[in-house]
Amino acid sequence: MKASITTVCMVALMGCPLVAQEATVTAAPAAEPGMSVVSRSYLEISRSILQTLRELTSTLDAVQDKSDADASAQQVLAIADKMQKLQAEAETIPMLTPEQEAEVKANINEQEVKETVHNFLVSVVQMAQVNCYESEALNNALSLMLGKHITTVEN
Repeated sequence: MKASITTVCMVALMGCPLVAQEATVTAAPAAEPGMSVVSRSYLEISRSILQTLRELTSTLDAVQDKSDADASAQQVLAIADKMQKLQAEAETIPMLTPEQEAEVKANINEQEVKETVHNFLVSVVQMAQVNCYESEALNNALSLMLGKHITTVEN
């Protein structure tokens, strides 16, 4: 069975394969020298996913009006393309064994992951609250990225 990006995200988010900011990017700890190739692959993709989420969060946080929203749509589409490439890469990785899972967990900063995902989700909700500043281009780009239509959130 091959890994999916969802599985890799789950490993990053919860530290196990069953549950898949703009802040200064914290240097990730170096992987253990004896780490398996599969564990190292999961770790690298997990870190790439986090960096991509930070990039998307930064892009969304910079949007202040319709003009910004229209302009940012291309960036969001480029980020969506990165995520698709990560998906394809993740699908080539075998599932983790319990030992490999432990290797990955030991090299993931769970607090950083939680903060990155939280900041990303807050940014998406904020875009939904302002209906992407009425930008059809940004709404479509986010819809592609998230796999669903962004709609206004009622308070």
